[in-house]
Amino acid sequence: MVPTGKTAFTYISKISSQTNLLAMNAAIEAGSCRNFGKADKRYKCLVESYKTE
Repeated sequence: MVPTGKTAFTYISKISSQTNLLAMNAAIEAGSCRNFGKADKRYKCLVESYKTE
């Protein structure tokens, strides 16, 4: 199940505090989120990515 909305944001927040941070950043850099510099914008963009996948 792909997380959406608040669930996705919470899920992403958990990822960011663990060892998957580099993997998450790599996914962001590889996607359309690479243009966002601030963490909160990256999270929002990644949440949108979850919604569209």
